Amino acid sequence: MLAWLDGDWPGREPGSRPRDIGGATHHGLERYRRCGDPRAAGAGQGQAGNGSLMRCIPTALAVTDRSRRIRESIEISAITHDDQRATVACAAYNEIAAALLHETPPEQAISAGLVAARELGGPAVADAIEFGCRIQPAMIAATGIIPLDGGASGFVLESLSLAVAAILDPRPLSEVLIDIARIGNDTDTNAAIAGGLLGARDGTSDIPQRWRTLLQFGDEFTEAAAILASSLAWEETCKGAPDTRTGRPLSTQNRTIWYGNVSLLGGCLKAASHCSFG
Repeated sequence: MLAWLDGDWPGREPGSRPRDIGGATHHGLERYRRCGDPRAAGAGQGQAGNGSLMRCIPTALAVTDRSRRIRESIEISAITHDDQRATVACAAYNEIAAALLHETPPEQAISAGLVAARELGGPAVADAIEFGCRIQPAMIAATGIIPLDGGASGFVLESLSLAVAAILDPRPLSEVLIDIARIGNDTDTNAAIAGGLLGARDGTSDIPQRWRTLLQFGDEFTEAAAILASSLAWEETCKGAPDTRTGRPLSTQNRTIWYGNVSLLGGCLKAASHCSFG
């Protein structure tokens, strides 16, 4: 994270700032630089932007155990966004994503997110999920009337509501994502967050090829997806077999191997939302 912040990153000049970085992300990473402890970083309470929600989905893809997935979703968010609304939003979002990866219908996947939000004492997050069930991206984009107090300008709970609304929209991925971007204001991050869940719902085959060609590090993402999918497939094949080192079962978790469905979405929509959708 600090390498990215400091410009030590492919395609960047060393010492250059990221093209776009939220206040909470910047403050949280600077605190991490000073203390060296990710559990003592974070921008503090009251900083409830959507930056950690945008980056949290890999935990849903890689962690099969629910308790660990929730715990790590919260911890990874808190490196920059430790406000409870942000940490619980990440945990709930990842429960929705994990359910979608198992081909759970969107309505039931959303219920998994609601359960997590309530278990974690996050009523505001639960309210945001429920509100997302009542709004329609196509209507918002068509009318320009945004039924969100912050105008979809970066508040984590508003981005979560839009993502929930997106996966309840039965249209193809590209049509829904275009409307999320057309809503305006924090277009790229809202689209990336919604895109993660839509990718889990629909798969990479529904991402237009012209969007994929714009994706920086596309080959690297695809390779990483293949490695993770192979690892998880091995885990599934060996489920219940004893580890020769410990004698304990290698895996007791059932998981659908579908990482490739979402491997491109976050970065793709960050790039594509800055470009023409024509």
